[in-house]
Amino acid sequence: MRNDFEGISFSIPYEIAAVRPLRQTTLKEREEALRQARYNTELLPQEMIYVDLKTDSGVSSWSTGQMAA
Repeated sequence: MRNDFEGISFSIPYEIAAVRPLRQTTLKEREEALRQARYNTELLPQEMIYVDLKTDSGVSSWSTGQMAA
């Protein structure tokens, strides 16, 4: 197999990320967090986000268990 790309460097089109286990929040906690954020989901604290379906990053993330292996 020929290497026609000698001397050319490519950037990797992804970023390595880690995922961590999170606790599930109660309905009361979620309601209070939404009130405090004035119902703006962009202002919710990270620890209140259980599943992020808004952003497209982290699709190929590693878990902390995978990284520790």
